[in-house]
Amino acid sequence: MRLEPLTGRKKRQLAEKSQTIEQAENSLKQPKIKSLIEVGDKFRRFTANPTGRCDRTSQFRTPSEAWRVTQGRYNFELLC
Repeated sequence: MRLEPLTGRKKRQLAEKSQTIEQAENSLKQPKIKSLIEVGDKFRRFTANPTGRCDRTSQFRTPSEAWRVTQGRYNFELLC
């Protein structure tokens, strides 16, 4: 790769390659994040309903609980 000061080609090529690397890193992190969210969700549902039955009524005890869970998922996705 040669430096061409008038066209800026090297700078564009380096930016393109760094973007490709970033996309690859994100694609490696994505399955892990999704599995952690899914496992956490299943665990929360199991602990919320100690009988082990899958009731839609006991999925969220109150609207504030549903909001708390939604915020937790959103914050978790932002951190990872």
